[in-house]
Amino acid sequence: MIETIQVAVGVVVNSAGEFLVAQRPEGKPFAGCWEFPGGKVEQGESILEALIRELEEEINLTPTRFEPFMMIEQIVSNKCFLLDTWLVSAYSGTPNANEGQVLKWVSLTELKNLTFPPANHQIIEKLCVI
Repeated sequence: MIETIQVAVGVVVNSAGEFLVAQRPEGKPFAGCWEFPGGKVEQGESILEALIRELEEEINLTPTRFEPFMMIEQIVSNKCFLLDTWLVSAYSGTPNANEGQVLKWVSLTELKNLTFPPANHQIIEKLCVI
């Protein structure tokens, strides 16, 4: 039986149209790749609660304006990851790498040139057409 893991993902965009990405640390799958911030939904938690908690814990941002962006299903090592992706267009706080990860703001052009885990490619493709 395949385990399903629900993940809340924030595609955070600033007023300059740049996207916030984090580099996956050593010891994790896809180490060294870039990703959009977020994380697993905990038991009894809604997607929005998870999105807010993960962005606050990981990068010190509290989303204040966000909308559903897309759903992605990715199977990796007998696990089905459901990425519930949200476009975060306003937030409070200043980005900080609370978990020691590297953070950076990048343009859409730069985004296309970074290495991401496979599921994130669908997010980048959709960003290119909006």
